[in-house]
Amino acid sequence: MKKLQLITMLILCALAISMAKVTLAAFPGTNGMIAFISDRDDDHNIYVMNPDGSGVRRLTTDPADDNHPSWSADGSKIVFTSKRDGNEEIYVMNADGSGQTRLTNDAGRDHMASWSPDGTKIVFCSMRYDSYWQIYVMDADGSNVQRLTDTDSTDEAQPRWSPDGSKIVFASNRDLNEYQIYVMDYDGQNPLRLTSTNLEDFQPDWSPNGSKIVFSREVVSDYFDLFVMDADGTNETPLTNTEAENEYRPAWSPDGTAITFCYYIAEDGENGVVAVINADGSGWTDLTSGAADDWNSNWGTYTAHAVGGEIISIDILQLLTPYLITVFAAAGAIGAGLGYLRRKY
Repeated sequence: MKKLQLITMLILCALAISMAKVTLAAFPGTNGMIAFISDRDDDHNIYVMNPDGSGVRRLTTDPADDNHPSWSADGSKIVFTSKRDGNEEIYVMNADGSGQTRLTNDAGRDHMASWSPDGTKIVFCSMRYDSYWQIYVMDADGSNVQRLTDTDSTDEAQPRWSPDGSKIVFASNRDLNEYQIYVMDYDGQNPLRLTSTNLEDFQPDWSPNGSKIVFSREVVSDYFDLFVMDADGTNETPLTNTEAENEYRPAWSPDGTAITFCYYIAEDGENGVVAVINADGSGWTDLTSGAADDWNSNWGTYTAHAVGGEIISIDILQLLTPYLITVFAAAGAIGAGLGYLRRKY
């Protein structure tokens, strides 16, 4: 009888935790901090700020350049590129900047990393075997590195994992002289070109529901605007149409309503500004200002809250407590019922 009670409790626990995971993943993410690069303190380091541009805090302090921050889907970690050990390598840190850990160690440049939606894998591009970018994937701890693309004399770069984990969007010049947007299966199979222009399309990013891709397009020589298209490459639509600014590095908000990006005044080209627009291109708002070079912004999911200026992670047990209470109450009721039946019969 005790074995039956234990089995019943374990089954109910598994069902409750499974239900909790489905519930947490079923809704759009809540907009959290925006990570970005800035040289406001002389070196290029990683900073975070609130979605309205307030609360700017520095996360990295190494004198070498840190670049390309990318949030994990749960908002708990940031993967980034750094030259702190003499070569561009992939690093990871917690959302508050603690626990900075090197993941790659190769003589070639490792760059532009992005998380899988379940947080177990990281896709990145590297020049570890030749002078052209190729795309690789590794486990989240830096182990089990596998090559996904293998082209001759062309670049495969800027990979981003789809929200459902089945696809990777990237930029490549494999078919044309200029970068275009491609998509492939998560294992590198079935590459498909989505755009075809005379100038460059690059820096793609998925919408949170996976239905759209935003990217930067060279509309005339050395002038870039933001565009969005359906995930199959149809319905290309401009989001910005400026003559004085170049817009780069678009990244969706976790709730899908807005896009953060950086821009440079075309005549200047030195001091970047991080901005945000609505998903339809309206409501352009600058988030940073001043003489600093601010760029490469990436929007994280809100799974932590600030207390006294520090980020305190939410314990998963806090999220599961209502489910666990229900499970143990049900298990207790079942156990009491089984005990009653054993005594009575």
